[in-house]
Amino acid sequence: MGIDAYQLKRLSNISSEVNNIRSSVQRDTQNAVATGTAITLSAISSVADLQVGMMHNLREMDSKLETLENISWNISSYLDRKEMRDQFVGSMRMILHYMERELDEIDQYLETHTEYAVMKLEIIRDRIAERDVKVDHFAQVSMEEMKHAQSVLDRIESMYQISLQKLRDS
Repeated sequence: MGIDAYQLKRLSNISSEVNNIRSSVQRDTQNAVATGTAITLSAISSVADLQVGMMHNLREMDSKLETLENISWNISSYLDRKEMRDQFVGSMRMILHYMERELDEIDQYLETHTEYAVMKLEIIRDRIAERDVKVDHFAQVSMEEMKHAQSVLDRIESMYQISLQKLRDS
């Protein structure tokens, strides 16, 4: 069984067509791989850009949160100081209130028991110095509070001077 020239030519043509098809498939495969790689690299680049953008936004958000935290601490500190000042002024008001009540009481026996009145007034004066009661402490509250504090402190001094004078005169 031999192969004649016609069959040989036909085999040669088939072989050539198979080679062409193989080359075409290889070329198409390489193009597809190249295109897929380009798409993958593009996607990777997009993801990297996305990550960079997210990191920038996270850093910016962190900075803003830090700023908000500082503002929050400042507000808290201010409110703490205000509360402490209000408590201090409140205690000053109470001291003045009790001193006024004592002065009213001392007024009742100033003429008859002058020595006792002087002693009580000295105790009040010592408490004023000890607790640092000053009109200045009421400066941030109101003018009326300042005037009231000044009138109580003036009344204490006036009663003390009057009592001392009465002791000297007797």
